[in-house]
Amino acid sequence: MSSDEGADEDAIPRFMDWLKDKPEDVWFDCADRFARHDEGPWILLAMVDHPRCTKQVAASIFWRMGAYDAAGDLLKGGKLNPNSEGDMIIDRVLRKSRSGFYQVGEIEFVAPGTLYRQDILKEGSADPLNIPADLLG
Repeated sequence: MSSDEGADEDAIPRFMDWLKDKPEDVWFDCADRFARHDEGPWILLAMVDHPRCTKQVAASIFWRMGAYDAAGDLLKGGKLNPNSEGDMIIDRVLRKSRSGFYQVGEIEFVAPGTLYRQDILKEGSADPLNIPADLLG
């Protein structure tokens, strides 16, 4: 293994060590940046697993990973793909949110809950993702 490969293996733990004491707005900025980056899903997964990740940051990552589309696919008989980084993050945020893992932060995040309810939860249908209310906004 080259020194570059070892550096790559340490990149996410080093990033998380840097991020852990940063204010919530920095977490939001990082979520936005890494949602658009090729290696971003692995960093986002580390973020949603971190005890300092707030409900609002987790919700922003959850919706950026395509939760709306995943719910639509589930309604058509599909399922979350455990090999998809986005679906993996959606599942992780759902499980951690339901268990009470996330604490409430200070910055408001406006989730697309109204649109989700309007388009996905038509006429009282069951939520295919069973999204907790705090992720819906």
